[in-house]
Amino acid sequence: MSQAVRAVAALLVSVALMWFANGLFFSLIGLRMVAEGFDTSTAGAITSMSFAGQFVGALFLGRVIEQV
Repeated sequence: MSQAVRAVAALLVSVALMWFANGLFFSLIGLRMVAEGFDTSTAGAITSMSFAGQFVGALFLGRVIEQV
């Protein structure tokens, strides 16, 4: 296997693992908030705002990386 294929495969596997972990994390957050007695609409709003924060962070992260 060439080195380029190995590098791409490693990148794809790491991204897939991150997606898997992120899905488990948000499932856990929702279950934990319901277990703590939060209203389901509040739990949904908190989870949605987290995704919105990730989106806004992705918009500005390029500038931070360029500065570093």
